[in-house]
Amino acid sequence: MKNKKIFYIGIAVLAVISCIILVQIIIKNSENKADYKFENDRLYFTRDSKNWIEVPNSFSVTIKHLQEINDGKFREGTYQIDKNKIIFYNEVENDYSKLPKIVDSEGNEIEELTTKKYKYTMYLIYSDDNGETWEDVWCGTSDYLDSLVSIKFTDKNNGKMTLKNRDNESQTDFVTKNGGADWSKENNNKDNENKLNDFNYNVVKNTSSESSNSENNKVKSKAYKDKDKQWDEIFYEKKISDNIIIRVVSKGHILAQRCLIGIEKSVDGGNTWEEQIENADGFIQIHNDSKFVFLDKNIGFINDPGLAGTNGDNRGLLVTTDGGKTFKNAIIEASDLEDVLYIEDVPYMENNILKFKAYVMENSEKKYHYFYSEDNGLNWKIYK
Repeated sequence: MKNKKIFYIGIAVLAVISCIILVQIIIKNSENKADYKFENDRLYFTRDSKNWIEVPNSFSVTIKHLQEINDGKFREGTYQIDKNKIIFYNEVENDYSKLPKIVDSEGNEIEELTTKKYKYTMYLIYSDDNGETWEDVWCGTSDYLDSLVSIKFTDKNNGKMTLKNRDNESQTDFVTKNGGADWSKENNNKDNENKLNDFNYNVVKNTSSESSNSENNKVKSKAYKDKDKQWDEIFYEKKISDNIIIRVVSKGHILAQRCLIGIEKSVDGGNTWEEQIENADGFIQIHNDSKFVFLDKNIGFINDPGLAGTNGDNRGLLVTTDGGKTFKNAIIEASDLEDVLYIEDVPYMENNILKFKAYVMENSEKKYHYFYSEDNGLNWKIYK
């Protein structure tokens, strides 16, 4: 009987000790829990539940939107506070101070008017020294909030993020290898010698006062074979005839939403290729969600929703009538439409009429309209 009492007492003591240890573990974990909070339009974070550190800049627009959609909290997977990275996103309204500077070959800044057509700017802000210093990086502009779908760093240098495109539906994945300072489209051939250096912001644009068609500004086109390729991805290719092939190739990516493209043509069935774009750089800048089509060896289109404006200022459709040597902004007569016009896919021929399908958003629903052109896509009118 005495032995039984000792046994039960021992069991009880072990149970008490186990409870004490469990409570200590819970307390310790709660004390070291990483967290964040919003106060007076500011963001603060902690890694130990005791010391709170302020993240620079106002988060007023982000906070207001999160209160409307997610009880005032970041969605899961859109921020990170751990040993690998401290990183958040912020969205601002009609504030273009975070936009990257674009300079010409002499270092003069070029104002990027197309980007300033959009209401919201999204950027990342991160720290690798527990909040002592901060870096921010521009990710793009849009008419919608919630551009960031997810972001994750496996260490302080290597990360991946997913962004919504400007149609607010499709998505694009990007990766970084230098801590978030520069991002490139995932699955891009990053070892290509001809890529842009570090995919940086400072895109050199030609600012010569001479016409882009002048002899001085023309790229000296040189035939070369695929084994000597000067690109790192083919976006589009069409066989016009047995011998003629036209394709759109990547010349490099610029952080998040932009890339550079070239147009190439083969007249020997793909054995050799010649660059077509006749400007000093040999490429043009577009947004990643652009779509392409060539209807024949001369007429082609780039549907770049990243350039879409409103009313009569729609600049989302670029047209070439000389096989990709030059591109112009198609003129779209849409003065009757009060909302932003989104061109769906690319122009097409139907019953010998050149058309495209577009929509505007009304009460969160798409309302479709059809447009036609009688001059190879230079000017467009809406079907009444």
